[in-house]
Amino acid sequence: MPVSGHWDDTICHANCLQIAMFVQLCGRCK
Repeated sequence: MPVSGHWDDTICHANCLQIAMFVQLCGRCK
């Protein structure tokens, strides 16, 4: 089990990537 702080950073980074991909897909659909 990783350190809670590191785990939170990993989750935040993954969420940022998902949001970036979602925004790019929405931009392409426009």
